[in-house]
Amino acid sequence: MDTASATPVAPAWQRPPFEPGNTAAATHGAHSDRMVAPIAQRWVEIAREQAPYLQDPSYEPALLSWARFEAKCDLLHAWLDEHGMFDEHGNVAPAAKLLERYEGRAASLRATLGMDPVSRAKLQKDAAATKLDLAALMAQEADSDRHD
Repeated sequence: MDTASATPVAPAWQRPPFEPGNTAAATHGAHSDRMVAPIAQRWVEIAREQAPYLQDPSYEPALLSWARFEAKCDLLHAWLDEHGMFDEHGNVAPAAKLLERYEGRAASLRATLGMDPVSRAKLQKDAAATKLDLAALMAQEADSDRHD
């Protein structure tokens, strides 16, 4: 430090400071909202196009969570495609372990949202049963009103 001006003096070899918005520290990007958010938004758009019932606001929290996990999986897959599943010592790369967890969570959320054949059939069956129960209740109420 230059004691005369009390301003730190950078060594000649020091790199310039990082600029705002840089990605120097990014690896696979699965922890970066800046990288995840646009991919997740596209997943939401695709899901709503393919399953219009997901436009109901009650699905919003689960839909956004699912889309974020799908986006993280996309980023991890891309990183692993480029760098491989194993590190230089032959150990499974941390990104591969993370991918396994995130894929499991995405699959669970897909099922919650009815985005696979089995869970969609269950949602449709439950919706049909609810309509039948409601129709039976309305008929029972109408019959009761006639007898009063």
